[in-house]
Amino acid sequence: MTLKEEYNMEKEIIICLQTKEDELFSKQVSMLCERHHAGVKRILPSDAEEVIGSAENIIMFISDNEALVEKAKALGILVNSPQKMRKSYEKAMEMLRALNNKNSNTPIKT
Repeated sequence: MTLKEEYNMEKEIIICLQTKEDELFSKQVSMLCERHHAGVKRILPSDAEEVIGSAENIIMFISDNEALVEKAKALGILVNSPQKMRKSYEKAMEMLRALNNKNSNTPIKT
């Protein structure tokens, strides 16, 4: 595959959740899609192994199922979980609040 063909290939972020998405997670996925110029494909856990094993265009696999995350990771796919994404977001907001408090009195909305 040439570099041009690889670039034009539709990139996908695969989401496989056993729990319901919340608003914060949806916003984070939207930002990831913009950053990576990718689409989102939501799949059922029962389809996950087949999908991650056959798709060359997956740039990230997000799941709350640790066994599936490990399988995707073993295939060289970038992985994440909703729990880790939430912790990362909360840490970033905490750092922004600390920076804001140091530099001004204007609160940061989360």
